[in-house]
Amino acid sequence: MSSEMGRNLMRVLLNDIMNAHSSITLRLHASDSRADFYRDGVDVALRAMKKGVAQDLNLYGFKICNIPHVVCASPSYLKLNGEPCVPSDLSEHNALLYKLYEVVHADWEFYDNTQQYKVKMNSDRAVNDGDMVRRWCIDGAGIAKKSAIDVADDLLSGKLKRIIPNYKVPLTEMWLVLPSRQFISPAIRLIRDELKSKIMALRASLLAKHILSEDEWPCDD
Repeated sequence: MSSEMGRNLMRVLLNDIMNAHSSITLRLHASDSRADFYRDGVDVALRAMKKGVAQDLNLYGFKICNIPHVVCASPSYLKLNGEPCVPSDLSEHNALLYKLYEVVHADWEFYDNTQQYKVKMNSDRAVNDGDMVRRWCIDGAGIAKKSAIDVADDLLSGKLKRIIPNYKVPLTEMWLVLPSRQFISPAIRLIRDELKSKIMALRASLLAKHILSEDEWPCDD
């Protein structure tokens, strides 16, 4: 799983499961670089993918949820730099960028009811760790495009504020994937069910605070 998911949501979830089920043991590979099932001896992986990729790759596994993304910043950053209202305003702000395999994700895509937008972001920093992007954002170093799951607690607490909410970021999907059906076990099913439950609770809290709408975070399966 990614470093960010491992440090935060999954660390707590796995602690709870292992405290309740003492027979479960764990060997965790937490990295933003994608592990190879066979080379790295991985039984199951938690992966975020573009919509439809899991079916195209014929992967075994379970879809956990859709993943909405938000653009966000700290109140201190917005007080100092002003708040962007439309995608074109973003080019005037400092972006906190994520990079993977030396590819910096500086092109941000949005859409509304009428058209799509692509903005080339300006930035003074990029990092290959999603949690560092989140922490920089809380520090007031710039604006970030993040999974709503990863910043849910920060949005709910007010550490971060969602910006340009009228423009959507394309959804991705979270999957629990395995190299073979033979690897599906009661422990894997337990992790799947607990993870779905945790994420649906975060979703409900974000909807209740009107930070996201049901349309932006569809719960279709």
